[in-house]
Amino acid sequence: MKKKNKVEEEKEVEVVDEATEKTTEVKEEKPKEKTPEQQIAELKDSLLRKVAEFDNFRKRKSKDLQDARFNATCGVLESFLTVYDHFKMAMKSVDNGDSLEIVQQGMQMIFSEFGRTFENMGVQEVSAVGAKFDPNLHDAISKQASDEVEEGMVIQEWKSGYKLNERLLRPAVVVVSSGPEKEAEAEEPKEEGAE
Repeated sequence: MKKKNKVEEEKEVEVVDEATEKTTEVKEEKPKEKTPEQQIAELKDSLLRKVAEFDNFRKRKSKDLQDARFNATCGVLESFLTVYDHFKMAMKSVDNGDSLEIVQQGMQMIFSEFGRTFENMGVQEVSAVGAKFDPNLHDAISKQASDEVEEGMVIQEWKSGYKLNERLLRPAVVVVSSGPEKEAEAEEPKEEGAE
């Protein structure tokens, strides 16, 4: 047996590598062509898969939205359960014939609890009386003459307005001052030449 030197071994490896590359290239150049029926079948299958994926996505998003609404509703209702409990206690006090003072205390507790609940939820009352009329915050139902309050200022509030953080939930329903009442001319114009 003849021993091969290193140079000969490297040449053989290179020849083998070149032969492998050529056969690989030949295999890659001859992909099997699909018939039009096969291509149509693949496209239909792909389309059906995409439609099913989208339908599943739509159902999942719909369920997520329902869950979010349910959780938000639960959170709000949970906040008002204490207020409801206070109302029940106040109604029992009235039914039991408790004194007016006890009923007033119960009503004050309910009012305070409402205030705390609104505050915890980020609800703020819109100040109206004494403020300049702002159509972004106030809903004017009428104008009223006033000698004490200048024109364009809110003089009466029928319903309070509320904001949730910086977003208006409900505008305040108000009466706006039209300024001092304008006096009708008491005197009729004098006729010329009459004396």
